[in-house]
Amino acid sequence: MKMPALGPDASVRVSRQGGFAAAPGLTRPRQIEFADCNAAQRQGICSVLEQCLPVASQQVGHGDQRFFKVEVHYRRENNDAEMILQIAEERAPQELLRLWQDGAIPGES
Repeated sequence: MKMPALGPDASVRVSRQGGFAAAPGLTRPRQIEFADCNAAQRQGICSVLEQCLPVASQQVGHGDQRFFKVEVHYRRENNDAEMILQIAEERAPQELLRLWQDGAIPGES
């Protein structure tokens, strides 16, 4: 899987899924609109997404395993497009965890 080019019209939604008990409060989706970010912040988010590509898998969420669902919405050739990554919680980059947990965007001053 390859990272698409993301412009200022892109958005990223990160949520935590899975586990034995369905607890909507634990999902805590975090939505980031690229239009609200400066160039350094957008680059930082893209860097986190690049780190997620090699550890993303369709085979996550079995049993009590939690995972992060990363939804990337963007425009490609004047059409809406999306890329969905699923990353097992134990394989997730720390930057993704901080992005979901605290809204900490790499490149933010």
